[in-house]
Amino acid sequence: AGVLGLLFCGVVYPQGYKLLDVAFPSRRTAGVIFTKSVAEIATVGVFVNSLSMSCRGILSGRQDVIPHMKRELPRVTLNDVKVWLPYNL
Repeated sequence: AGVLGLLFCGVVYPQGYKLLDVAFPSRRTAGVIFTKSVAEIATVGVFVNSLSMSCRGILSGRQDVIPHMKRELPRVTLNDVKVWLPYNL
């Protein structure tokens, strides 16, 4: 878990945010901030949560990792929207 945390904090998140900054260069208007927040949740959030859920499932010996992830990811993403969208705004 620690190695994955370092990988994401040191590589994945900075690269993801760098791409979002290139795609949405302005940081000042509420519309751009909202768009960047939604884009972050829809891309980086879904990717990171999918990878994290898959790794945890594989490491715990689950046999139904992909079906479990498909069932749970919408709920996890909704929770991300509820928490991170207001925080980012």
